[in-house]
Amino acid sequence: MAALATGSPSRDLILERAITQDFKTCVYFRRVYLLAKRMGFDYVRAFRLVANKVGADTVKNHLLRFAGAITAGVSEADFLAQEARVEREQYISGYHRSLETLAKWGDAYAALLVS
Repeated sequence: MAALATGSPSRDLILERAITQDFKTCVYFRRVYLLAKRMGFDYVRAFRLVANKVGADTVKNHLLRFAGAITAGVSEADFLAQEARVEREQYISGYHRSLETLAKWGDAYAALLVS
């Protein structure tokens, strides 16, 4: 979505393209899109309604932040670019923590073999 939003398309087009992707989260964006287009809800309310039905906290928080960004008047491109940066940083941090843990377990295993 962040890559698509860099061209500054409309919110409708971003969601139309997002729901055609083969990702697990597309189900939620499809619900938002249907609530907005077929039921006449505004996007902020649609995002919040769908977020309240989501079980996964990360997806729920993302949908609520998206609704907040729309309310605040932040462009979709800026919001999605920031979200992509945050997700990337979280992934990198988790990866480094995993490497550190692996190194400690390796040291512990080596100590066991030596003793």
